[in-house]
Amino acid sequence: LFERGNIGKIGPALLRGHRDGPYLAGIDEAHQRSDIGGVQIDLTREHGYEKLEVEGKFPHDLRGTLYRAGPALSERFGRPYGHVFEGDGAICAVRIGEGVASGAHRLIRSEGFVREEAAGQALYQTAVSWPKQVANNLLGRAKNTANTSVMEWHGELYALMENARPTAFDRELTTIGETTLGG
Repeated sequence: LFERGNIGKIGPALLRGHRDGPYLAGIDEAHQRSDIGGVQIDLTREHGYEKLEVEGKFPHDLRGTLYRAGPALSERFGRPYGHVFEGDGAICAVRIGEGVASGAHRLIRSEGFVREEAAGQALYQTAVSWPKQVANNLLGRAKNTANTSVMEWHGELYALMENARPTAFDRELTTIGETTLGG
């Protein structure tokens, strides 16, 4: 998603962080879990684009935005997920242009995520009781976590999960919703 393939030119420039601490989240031990196949660090602060401190210099003609998706929450309403792949997705973006970098990080608000927020409790995956998991599977109820990768197609951005429809989001990282891509 960088213009003219200039990503290799970054060289010694390192993104250091925003004014409030480590880039992407103010991380503390209370938000780290190591019992789900590695250390999972929950997103503790969503934010729009904020200027990042850069050590070194970017080539002046390097411009574009790099988007990444990944699991951002390891639990819902105090009920932990059994595996990192169940984590609700978030998009991280780094914009570079005119020698300046800014970063943003937001959760993907999928239909399932929004339903859980409205219910005030976990409704899917291993964060619910065994009988509820069985009922969800039998009834085909699942949550699209959109936590695997990002795709740009025909100028639009999508967060992906292997067994679900693409979830569209805009360049400010606001969730638009699931799509069939016109199919």
